[in-house]
Amino acid sequence: MKQKMIMMVGYPGSGKSTYARTLVRHGYRIINQDAEGGAGSLNREKCEALMEHYLMSGQNVVIDRCNINKKQRSTFIILARNINPELIIECIVMITDPKKCASRIHTRANHKTLTNKNPTKIIKAIGLFHKTRQFPHEREGVDKITRIYAK
Repeated sequence: MKQKMIMMVGYPGSGKSTYARTLVRHGYRIINQDAEGGAGSLNREKCEALMEHYLMSGQNVVIDRCNINKKQRSTFIILARNINPELIIECIVMITDPKKCASRIHTRANHKTLTNKNPTKIIKAIGLFHKTRQFPHEREGVDKITRIYAK
């Protein structure tokens, strides 16, 4: 079975982390810069280093970040392909209404992404992401794109 990297794509509150956790039982290692020791404890570079470590040790990974545009995804894709050119890369896009995401964020209690952060700032970020998002495309070096429509 070929090694695989899944990149979650979606707004804060879209269900990315919830979905990513379902993949753990299938042997995936989750890389989430908010969950790795608390909100904001890992920057993108540390996430990349962790991804590199897991891929070089033959493990499958899930990149659980917003990955909202091509630029955010490209660094991970290029690095992963350099480690394993045969790696299967799938983007799972969470299609969730921005208003639903905002509602979820307001109801989060003790969520790691809200530690020392104002939910209003995150909700404003959703609006910015909505304006600037770029859906993944195979031209980015992705093998498969799956869209999940949230209720």
